[in-house]
Amino acid sequence: MQNGFGDRSLKDLVNALINDVTGLVRNEIDLAKAEAGEKAGQVGFALVYIVAGGLLGFAGFLVLLNAVVVELAERLHPALAALIVGGVVVALGAIVLFSGTGKLKGASLTPRRTIDNLGRDKALIEEKL
Repeated sequence: MQNGFGDRSLKDLVNALINDVTGLVRNEIDLAKAEAGEKAGQVGFALVYIVAGGLLGFAGFLVLLNAVVVELAERLHPALAALIVGGVVVALGAIVLFSGTGKLKGASLTPRRTIDNLGRDKALIEEKL
C-alpha cells in the first residue's frame, strides 16, 4: 500500500522528524551563540573607542573650560564664572549620557537572524506535523 512516503514506516518517519528537529534546534543554538558573540564583540570594540576618545576629549575639554572661566572671570566674579561654566557642562554631559545609554538599547543588539530562523523553523515543523 503506497502512502505517499515510499516504503518508510511511521516509526521511521517519526524518527526522521525527531532527528530533523533535533538537528534544527542544534543549528539554531549554534547560530544564536555565534550571533551573540558577534554582537558582544561589536559592543566591546565600540566601548574601547568610546573610552579612548572620551579620555582624550576630556583632557582637551578641561583646558577649554578653564579658558572660558578665565575669560568670564574678567567680566564677572570668578566664582560666578566657574558656576556658570560648570552648570552648562553638567547639562551637556547629562544630554550626552542619556543619548549614549539610549544607543545601547534597542534593535541593533537584537539577534534578528536567529529570531527570523526560529520563525521559519516553527513554520516548517508545523508543516511537517
